[in-house]
Amino acid sequence: MANFECAGCPNALDNSMSLQCHRCNDKYHVACTRITMQDFNVMSSEMKSLWICDVCRCKQPRGDHYNTPARNSPVEIEFVTQRVKSRSNCSCLSASNIREIIREELRNIFSKDLHPKIHEIKNTLASFETSLSSLNQDIDKIKSDHANQSAQMQHITKENETLRAANKSIITRLTQLEQQTRALNIEIQCVPENRQENLVNTVQQLSNIIKCPIAPENIYFCARLAKMNTRSPRPRSILVKFSSPRLRDEFLAATIKYNKKKEYG
Repeated sequence: MANFECAGCPNALDNSMSLQCHRCNDKYHVACTRITMQDFNVMSSEMKSLWICDVCRCKQPRGDHYNTPARNSPVEIEFVTQRVKSRSNCSCLSASNIREIIREELRNIFSKDLHPKIHEIKNTLASFETSLSSLNQDIDKIKSDHANQSAQMQHITKENETLRAANKSIITRLTQLEQQTRALNIEIQCVPENRQENLVNTVQQLSNIIKCPIAPENIYFCARLAKMNTRSPRPRSILVKFSSPRLRDEFLAATIKYNKKKEYG
């Protein structure tokens, strides 16, 4: 049998925790013998080298039943062992040793595999927290800017409504002023032009002809208008602005009456 295999179980041997038979040279785990770890630790090197397994002891002449392997007698000074029957799957390690091995393996796993990964996860979480904090700051800034822009938009909307109302009022007033201004104006056409003409005197002469005399102080403005068609042979029209709409209406009525007389007269 190979020296690296226990003669009492199929498990591999640990040289520091094994015994070799002085006669057959078979090796055994200490746990596969009847020797306790306490007795094994107090055995000298000479006692370990002279140790005989139960199989070899059973082959000795039987003068008595002192060394019978089947009897569960106390361990003698020679540290007699009993061979495990039929290489049963006995454990060569105690429960405490197994627990210690498991603890050691778990410590190795934690130190070699889990600790670096946990450290990496912590770094990732720290980076994520930093990014999240920066993102929260950006969101807060966006919210603040949005609130300011909303306030400005409301202010601009109110100003726009105010300006629209003011513009509407101005347009109404301009329309009224334009109507009032037009109510004072009259356009006289087909009056021959003269370079040295006095349009106020011309209007006064016309008013005398139609029997609606107008004083010069009642004429606010008097001028010829530009032609729409510069090639037209017609003289430019005269725009006259009177002092009141009543005077304008009287001038128009007198003109209409005069034209009717000339037409039917």
